[in-house]
Amino acid sequence: MRGGKSNQTSPDVKNCAVLGPACPAGWVGYEGKCYFFSEEERNWTSAQSFCISQGSSLAKIQSELEKVFMLRFKGEADHWIGLRKDFNDTWIWADGSEYSNILLLEFRIGPHFIGKNPEDTSQYLCSMCKFQFGVI
Repeated sequence: MRGGKSNQTSPDVKNCAVLGPACPAGWVGYEGKCYFFSEEERNWTSAQSFCISQGSSLAKIQSELEKVFMLRFKGEADHWIGLRKDFNDTWIWADGSEYSNILLLEFRIGPHFIGKNPEDTSQYLCSMCKFQFGVI
């Protein structure tokens, strides 16, 4: 309604917590997870240690939609994610689960990235479930 009062009211921002916790400052929320896209560079091990210190892990990509979201936000830079090779040369995620080869990944991956030294530095991508952050 132009020039007059509207019947609609603004949402009460004090009640946002009722809907569940937001992501930490500097993190981006998507589909029940929080993501941290670093600007600094670290090697894979140091990046994973940083993520763990934040209550998260290097990112595990579980769907094509999640991959598309991450690719949109990561920009041009390579980012370490939580995929690595174990001692049997099997690709596994940082949480120990096996990589299913369903998703073609377009990220720098793991400390045994083909042709890359695990000590090379890159930006990195942490993720955690929203319920891991805050009190529910």
